[in-house]
Amino acid sequence: MTVEKYSFSFSVAEMREFVKKAPSQARVKFCEFVGTKNQPGKPRELRDYLIQKLTTFDQTVIDRIPTWIFQEAIDGFLSASRIKAEGIKKYIHEELGKITFLQPFLHTDEGEHWVQQCAIFLVKLPFNIIANIFSLFLNILAASIYTVAHPLKALNELMKFAVNSIYGLTKPKTWSTMGVGMIGASFGQMISSGNPISLLGILTGCAMIAGGLSAGSLSAAIKAESGERLKAVQEQLWKQISPLPGSFIRGACMGVLLGGIQQIFKGTSPVENHVRKAVSMIPTDPKQNENLSSTTQVAEIH
Repeated sequence: MTVEKYSFSFSVAEMREFVKKAPSQARVKFCEFVGTKNQPGKPRELRDYLIQKLTTFDQTVIDRIPTWIFQEAIDGFLSASRIKAEGIKKYIHEELGKITFLQPFLHTDEGEHWVQQCAIFLVKLPFNIIANIFSLFLNILAASIYTVAHPLKALNELMKFAVNSIYGLTKPKTWSTMGVGMIGASFGQMISSGNPISLLGILTGCAMIAGGLSAGSLSAAIKAESGERLKAVQEQLWKQISPLPGSFIRGACMGVLLGGIQQIFKGTSPVENHVRKAVSMIPTDPKQNENLSSTTQVAEIH
């Protein structure tokens, strides 16, 4: 009985061939996992699969449960409120559109000059912030009422929201947008309340921006064909950077507003906080005053 011996040694030609094919094979595997424009990746397929299962469970199980009169009344109230809110929004937009001066601000053309676009954005910014806060409050209120009326459907919708949120974290653009929003909110909070802990939020936001831009650039470079990688990286960076100024301004305004509301509920205003800090820096001890004056005189002599 003879035992065959297997040799695991490779020739120089085979090693060279392996080294040549390794980058292309790794690129193919990366594109299959992340996905391209024409082919969804593994995270997208998993997200779609989970959403489909949750939707099927909603249609086959939850929808077959008989509804009560209370639930039907709540559904009718929420539907009527949603339709009424859309009607009011449309009416206000139509009435403002009749004013000639406000037409450029209501209908922004992408082909206009960037200076005019910046002016339109800054003018519309306070109204957008107020509308976002009001909309957020109404959505929370509507979600609370809906949860009381339909606990199972609300739980199912919450699971869908969690799946979509986790899928959003797989995109580099999400991290850069969240990072600049965190920087703006922390900056606004620091201005309104003077809280130095907001610096941690700014540093965290900078790290998130750096990670998002780096991951996006690397992914674009890997997925692009040879000779088009620089262009792909530039396009990806512009795609991620272009919405960042708006996110920063909105985050800063929200931080200032929420910080001001927080200080008002505490019984102090942001102006009083800054004045108190400035007054606390003034020395009250006569010896400190003498030292301060002598230091000032020495500085003036030099």
